[in-house]
Amino acid sequence: MADFRMPPLDVRERLYRTLLRLYPPGFRRAFAQDLVETFRDQRRDALRRGVPPGVFWMSSLRDLITQACAEWLWAAWRVARGVRGNDREESSMAAVPEALRFTELRFAARRLARVPGFTVAAVLVLAIGIGATTAVFSIVNGVLLRPLPYVAADRLVALGHMTALAGVGQVDQSDASFLFYQEHAHAFDGIAVSRDGDVNLGAVDGDASRAERVVAMGVSANLFELLRARPAIGRGFREGEDRVSAAKVVVLSDRLWKRRFRGEASVIGRRLMVDGAL
Repeated sequence: MADFRMPPLDVRERLYRTLLRLYPPGFRRAFAQDLVETFRDQRRDALRRGVPPGVFWMSSLRDLITQACAEWLWAAWRVARGVRGNDREESSMAAVPEALRFTELRFAARRLARVPGFTVAAVLVLAIGIGATTAVFSIVNGVLLRPLPYVAADRLVALGHMTALAGVGQVDQSDASFLFYQEHAHAFDGIAVSRDGDVNLGAVDGDASRAERVVAMGVSANLFELLRARPAIGRGFREGEDRVSAAKVVVLSDRLWKRRFRGEASVIGRRLMVDGAL
């Protein structure tokens, strides 16, 4: 059976254990052995790094006196509050991080300053990790976690077609399938369709801006009604305006309206040149 008892103490360790009497009795009873073992490990590390014994002892004594004073202040404060028995033992446990905090930070800063290459590499790795985590969370939050900015967004669903052909997954809806769903899918309050694309936006009435390629979306006339969304100014699409024979009507996005038309309300009713047609 393994023996986990503490090895015999040498002269220096017995001297350090004697100095532990500077601590309050309750703290000393709870942590004396741990402190001696920590002192032994620190002394071995100092010898391995070539630290002079006098420098090591001065640093150890400074830390011991600082921590002992903090422990006595903590114990006095607990007594003044009228804490009894076992609570005092628990208070010494809580005092350890507070007493050692500045010492540990100073020790960590000295170690990092001795190896600038490792410090720079660690900072870069942390920065890359934090940046990547932030980027992934932003995408997940925007796509999966944050609700869509519509009324009853949890009731919105997307319909798609899947095929059994090898190498082909989801396929786009056709106009015929959209009309079929609108007529026969009574489980839904309404069904709308949209199709992404790019168009050429040419010159418009009273505007000398150059033609540009913009992102556009062809939608069914009932899309805004289904989403319960209203344009900031003007109107949405009316029933029948999505037919091939109907007059062409567009609704501008807020970004394009402000960038191309400077947010002017007079843009309502203007003619636009889209893909060479008014």
